[in-house]
Amino acid sequence: MIRACFALIEGGALLPHEQVEEERLTRLLEEIGQDGYLREPVLVDHRSLVILDGHHRVRALLGLGCRLVPAYLVDYGSEAIEVWPRREDIPVDKAAVVERGTSGRLWPPRTSRHVLRQALKPRPVGLALLVRL
Repeated sequence: MIRACFALIEGGALLPHEQVEEERLTRLLEEIGQDGYLREPVLVDHRSLVILDGHHRVRALLGLGCRLVPAYLVDYGSEAIEVWPRREDIPVDKAAVVERGTSGRLWPPRTSRHVLRQALKPRPVGLALLVRL
């Protein structure tokens, strides 16, 4: 079972481990801006604050002027969270993900894929709340 704590985190405190695709980011900026809310929180390691899933969502929120990011904080050491490589040429494991995030040496976009044994519930949050606080 995954223990996930929902929180609103300062966007600047979150550490990416991958770069983003600019075209995808542009589409997401438009979608979130039109919707007026973020549908799903990002997934973040509670110890290091490395983003596990949601790099584009974080960048989109920051681009829309939001200070806070809705996140599920998880214990990345849990066996209920797995990480798989998406690229044959780049080996991926949990330690490498954290190292990339904390060092700032980002992998290319879509290098890792995180799989949860239990789905986390969507938790929509309005942009107005994320900008004001």
